[in-house]
Amino acid sequence: MSSLPPVVPQWDHPAWKDVPEFSLLRNEPEPRPSRFPAQIKWMHDGRKLALLLRVDEPDPVVARNGGRDSNVTNDDHFAIYLATSGSAYLEIAVNSVGALRDARATGPRYQRSTSWNANIEVITDIRYQHWIARIDIPLAECAAALGETGIPADWRVVLVDRKSTRLN
Repeated sequence: MSSLPPVVPQWDHPAWKDVPEFSLLRNEPEPRPSRFPAQIKWMHDGRKLALLLRVDEPDPVVARNGGRDSNVTNDDHFAIYLATSGSAYLEIAVNSVGALRDARATGPRYQRSTSWNANIEVITDIRYQHWIARIDIPLAECAAALGETGIPADWRVVLVDRKSTRLN
């Protein structure tokens, strides 16, 4: 695609209408759909990876952390893990209020460091029983953080929709 849609958290935005959506399955031996699924649309222009997410949540949405590199993985969040080899990976986690944690992990024990800060654009919108996020990830910055000299054609990608542990 030559240009990406504007960075707005709008699931029914006209620029995304022809982009197919997909959902994640549970991480178990015989995967089944999540009770509260996330729908994902993604595209890239060769320079940025753009994701549009619609994450179903039971009320209330849990978002206790805010700010850059806060512990958003303790909240309801969506994470993207990027790698080009097995020696390092990047974690990009976003919660429903738009807090972002971007970290780089290197082996052999994959020590994670939040000192890596990419020019990632995030905007979110909380709605009744779901939240929407638009995330733009600069591929050149990600490739450089992974030790690549240019933007590789092949990436390893893991997507995770995680609900926080709720106290009853």
